[in-house]
Amino acid sequence: MLRSMLTLAACALCSSSALTQGLVLTPHAQLDISGHGLSGVGDLAFELPLGRLWIAPWGTFGPIVEVNASTGALLSSVDPSAISPTSGVTALAIPFGITSPHLFGFTVNGHGGRITQSGVLVTNLGSGHFGTTGADFDPAGNLWTTHGSTSGGGTTLRRIDTSTGAVLQSVVVQGTTLRARDLAFDPTSGRCYVWFEGANHLVEVNLTTGAQVSTTLIPGLQGGGTSGGLDFSGNGELLYAAEAPGPELVDVVHVFRRDFDETICDGSGSGATCPCGNAGLVGRGCENSFATGGALLDTTGFPDVSTDTLTLVCSGMPPNTSCLFFQGTTTPESLPTPFGDGLRCVTGIVTRLGTKSTTAGAASYPAAGDVSVSVRGGIPAVGATRFYQAWYRNAAPFCTPSGFNLSNGLRVRWHP
Repeated sequence: MLRSMLTLAACALCSSSALTQGLVLTPHAQLDISGHGLSGVGDLAFELPLGRLWIAPWGTFGPIVEVNASTGALLSSVDPSAISPTSGVTALAIPFGITSPHLFGFTVNGHGGRITQSGVLVTNLGSGHFGTTGADFDPAGNLWTTHGSTSGGGTTLRRIDTSTGAVLQSVVVQGTTLRARDLAFDPTSGRCYVWFEGANHLVEVNLTTGAQVSTTLIPGLQGGGTSGGLDFSGNGELLYAAEAPGPELVDVVHVFRRDFDETICDGSGSGATCPCGNAGLVGRGCENSFATGGALLDTTGFPDVSTDTLTLVCSGMPPNTSCLFFQGTTTPESLPTPFGDGLRCVTGIVTRLGTKSTTAGAASYPAAGDVSVSVRGGIPAVGATRFYQAWYRNAAPFCTPSGFNLSNGLRVRWHP
């Protein structure tokens, strides 16, 4: 997927120690939910395996609606009054991978319950949940909620017993007094991401210590709302987010596509200098004789060892040349080695994945008939981090006598 070189916005809620960048998200689509009678989104939850989205209304007592996760079209609705007949649902969660799963809801007045998709109460989770603002299941099947009784009073993450509603674990989020509006678990890594009131970014939180680990910008959201919800799609490739009331449209669910690769070094001059001062554009390799701005290596698909769809795509090379895609186990990152007309960003145990001919300066691996990247690269079943780069011939006299150049380098985190 094409990488957006996003600059991470300043994190107003973070502690003084710098946090690393988390996920990389790019706007993908907007789902129009204006005809569904919602005053805004209080929370939302993605249902597997059918790929549907459930939305609880903000600020009012009303039905939870089910919509098509690709179009926003209304599919069904459920009356949640069996949880509480007088208060609307403000936090909503659905277990992973269960056909026709039950809905777990928590209301404004502190009631919790588990209902069927026809609204029948299955489990009463009690009335001790006042201040619950969001909910989600982790990949192991544990139910977690965000809790904050007052705005500005901080956030506690709670693990909830799905049979009794009892609080099994409490984790106070460190370094902020902001209240969370929701949380979501990345299905590929199990990491917990929290969305705070008034923020346009997510914060990864350690569920043992409560420490903030990383921040993720949600591009295009102003972030001024006090309510809202978010959830990942089943494979973690998409993130759905909506907020209320705030400056955002209350009748739109924003869909973001996630990049699974990260540029580790390029030829722009921000790190090491290209061999002849032939700097390329940001995110690309060093410039070549065709003045393309340097070769750009990117990915499409999903780096999952069990269902690998990852494709390495390189563009910006000479129109008709050969290109070698290779993988390594380490990288010098900001201190790459000059190599030919470019910079070598990938080291360690190197695996040659495949050599391709370019068409209009572009090539990709794998093509039809090729083994997958994970198989050719020997990625272990438990997953791993690997580094990728493309080497290509550029025979025209340009920089060094070597007659070759390289793309930028990428880091890819493989999931089991």
